[in-house]
Amino acid sequence: MLNHLITIDEAYVIKMRRYFHQHPELSSKEYHTRDTIISELKKMDIPYECVTETGIMAWINKDHVGTVVGLRADMDALPIEEVNTCDYVSANQGVMHACGHDSHIAMLLGAAKALKSMEDKLECGVKLIFQPAEETMSGAKAMAALGVMRDVDYLFGMHVGCDVDSGSIGLSSGPIMAAVDAFKITIHGKSAHGALPYLGVDAIVVGAQIVSNIQTIISREIAPFEPVVMTIGKFHGGTADNIVADEVVLEGTVRYFNQDLYATIRGKVEEKSRRIAESYGATVTIDYRDGLPPVDNDEDMIKLAIASAKRAGLEPVPFKPVTISEDYAILANGRKSAFGFIGIRQGNTQPMLHTPDFNIDESILAKGAHMHVQFVLGISDGTINA
Repeated sequence: MLNHLITIDEAYVIKMRRYFHQHPELSSKEYHTRDTIISELKKMDIPYECVTETGIMAWINKDHVGTVVGLRADMDALPIEEVNTCDYVSANQGVMHACGHDSHIAMLLGAAKALKSMEDKLECGVKLIFQPAEETMSGAKAMAALGVMRDVDYLFGMHVGCDVDSGSIGLSSGPIMAAVDAFKITIHGKSAHGALPYLGVDAIVVGAQIVSNIQTIISREIAPFEPVVMTIGKFHGGTADNIVADEVVLEGTVRYFNQDLYATIRGKVEEKSRRIAESYGATVTIDYRDGLPPVDNDEDMIKLAIASAKRAGLEPVPFKPVTISEDYAILANGRKSAFGFIGIRQGNTQPMLHTPDFNIDESILAKGAHMHVQFVLGISDGTINA
C-alpha cells in the first residue's frame, strides 16, 4: 500500500466546501462551480475535459493502460432560501446547497490533490467525474450518453448521510437506493355547465376514482415483502368552478428495488385506469417516463469500501436500503460499484436534507477525501478483497 504517501489537506477541503456553499447554483446552471473546479484542477496540473455544458471529467495517471477507477461527485444546489447565519451562508438569493453537494465536490478535489501527488506510483488510472444536475435526474444520463463511463471499470461515490453518525459511513451490498419511474395519466371527459353535469363526463370524478384505485395496487396486489412506493404528486384539472372539467392530468412516481416488478405495476395502472374511465364514458392516455435504476452495490466493491473506510478513519456500519433514488445509478449501471453514506449526525442533532437550515459536520470532510483515495489504492495494489 501507498498509505505513507497519503496527505489530505484538511484546511483546503474545508475551504473549498465553504466556497461552494457560499456560491450555490441550480441544476444545469453550475457555470461558476464548473469554472472554480477547473481552476483548481489547473493548479494541480490535472488534465480535464468539459462534458455537457457544466460537467467535467478529469484524469490522474491518464496514460495508464489498463484498469480505470471512477470517482464521482455531484455539483448542483436547490431552490431554497438559506436561514443559516454562518460566515459562508449562500450569497445567491433563493439558492442553497441543502443536499451536501458542496461537500461532495470538496472531498473529491481533496482526493484529487492527494492522488496527484502519488500519480507515478499508481497502478491504475483515475477518472474524476464532477456531475451536474443530480437533483433533476438529468446530469448522469447526459454525461453517460457522451461516453464519460466508456473506459471506467470500477466506480465509487458518496453522499452525506443524515441518518449515519459522524465518523461513520453506511455501506451495504445489494440494492440500497430505489429505482424510480414516472407516469402521466390524462383523462379525457366531456365539458358541460356545472348546473347540468349529466350532459358531460366529469374528468375530475374519474380522476379521483383512478387515484383511489391505483393506490390499492401496492397495498393489495403486491406482496408485502416487496418494497414499493407509489405517489401521485400532481392532480390538475378544470377551468372554472361552474364548468364540468373535460380534462384532468395525474402525474406520479413508482419506486422499487425489484426491476421485474415494475412491468407488473405498470400493467395494473394501465388496466385499472382504462376500466374506470370507460365505466364513466371517458378515455385515458397514459405516458411513461423511464427514470433511474436502483443503486446496486457490488459485494466485492463493498468489501473494498469497508476496508478503505477503516484505513481512512471511518467506522463502516450497515446501511438500510432507502426508497430515495440517485442518478449515480446511471453511471454505475453495468460496472462494479460502491456507493456509501458518510455520516453527519451528531448525537441528537440530525440535519435534514433539503431544508433551509441544513449544515454538516466539517470534521468528516478530510476523512471523506481520504476514503476516495483509499478506494483507489485498493484497486491499484490489487487488494480488492482486503
